[in-house]
Amino acid sequence: MLAPTRNVNTTQFQITIDFVPINTPDSVILGYHAMWKSHSDSTWVDLNEVTEIHSGVNKYVAYNNIAVGQLYDFKIRARNVYGFGPFSDVA
Repeated sequence: MLAPTRNVNTTQFQITIDFVPINTPDSVILGYHAMWKSHSDSTWVDLNEVTEIHSGVNKYVAYNNIAVGQLYDFKIRARNVYGFGPFSDVA
């Protein structure tokens, strides 16, 4: 699956990733699961513990604990009645 990002915005204090949910003709999306890591690290961290995924017309993840000059990787997956789908490509 391609990375579901439309836009990645950064400020001195926050990274915001807008995304377009995948089309699920067999079931409604019930929620999302996001993970992040420092670009130089190999350990993924559950992003849902530190922020929420905002739903509605515009869906996005906002991460507030950034360090200036640090690179980050993010991935997102959707959940429906059948469970979680695969993670997106890394954004």
